[in-house]
Amino acid sequence: MQMPSSKFAAVLVSAGFSSRMGSFKPLLALGKGTLLEHVIGTARSAGIAEILVVLGYRAEALVPVVENAGAQAVFNPDYRQGMFSSVCAGVRSLSPKTEAFFLLPVDIALVRPATLKRLAEAWQTMPDRIVHPVFAGERGHPPLIPADLIPVILEGSGQGGLRAVLERYEDRAIEVSVADEHILFDVDRPEDYEEAKRRFARLNDPTLAECEAILAEVCPTDEKIIRHGRQVRQAAGVLCRALNRKGAGLDQQRVETAALLHDLAKGETDHAGVGGRMLADMGFDRVGAIVAAHTDLPEAEMKDPKEAAVVYLADKLVAKGRFVSLESRFAGALARYGSNSEARAAIERRRTVALAVKQRIEEKAGLPLAQILSEAAIQGARK
Repeated sequence: MQMPSSKFAAVLVSAGFSSRMGSFKPLLALGKGTLLEHVIGTARSAGIAEILVVLGYRAEALVPVVENAGAQAVFNPDYRQGMFSSVCAGVRSLSPKTEAFFLLPVDIALVRPATLKRLAEAWQTMPDRIVHPVFAGERGHPPLIPADLIPVILEGSGQGGLRAVLERYEDRAIEVSVADEHILFDVDRPEDYEEAKRRFARLNDPTLAECEAILAEVCPTDEKIIRHGRQVRQAAGVLCRALNRKGAGLDQQRVETAALLHDLAKGETDHAGVGGRMLADMGFDRVGAIVAAHTDLPEAEMKDPKEAAVVYLADKLVAKGRFVSLESRFAGALARYGSNSEARAAIERRRTVALAVKQRIEEKAGLPLAQILSEAAIQGARK
């Protein structure tokens, strides 16, 4: 997913007083830098060359941060008048070459680069439109706004802010579903900051809610495949818990989300590889790598099962809407495709791998597979 940087700009608004936070939001620590540095880095990672940061309150403290991050500082002398004045200061400073710009308050801090790229791709197919990201049916930040609306924005009274201006052009608005619940998350109060740090630590992994959005809206998937993924998630989840009780240290969330999404590209040639690349494009590289391995497991995972091996095995334990034994699963596959020598060889290879993984997981968990899976069967019966 690539985006030509010359067409697009980002206006990041960081001029407010941070009154509800109790400390200065742009300079709050996040990861190895600050909140402001992270947001600038997000725009840069999305391929945006022109990044303007509108400053007001404590501008002198932020100018070095902005410039060291490779962005351009724009001072709004009227920042006390509210956010719309900062929006105007930012868009007034945009390059004449800009064709569309993102508008993002710095306290909407965790939006992913892939979200900006997805909006830009949509805009390039309809370059006269205002593009809004949507998660779970709700619009969030940042909108991508065509540059021809800059004069309209600058003529605005400020009554109702930018939202009121854009509402006048609702007939030009389109909505793009994104796998990013952070478009709705505002770091406003101390408890939000604590939540932001928690989310930041998992920013490269989809949440379960984001997985559901991927399957339902971002990459609409057949309901039968979704149901299969949910059952594989159950099986993978109990396998992971059994191993972790013995100190395996596997990432439970990563296992369950990869299991849920593993057949995202079902129907494509090399659907595992295609699905893995789709997820990597969304910013979910690690989950994508697990998905990419769910049909052909790397040898290292056979010897020492990690997250990918758990998902690989769990997928082989679900067929036709129910949990099955490996013997039953592969017998069915051979009955359907065994007359084709190439297909038969692939099935035999996967059966050998699955049996090896089963043996290693049973050894590590100290339990037979049937006993481990009884937990998944109970969960399924409760649903």
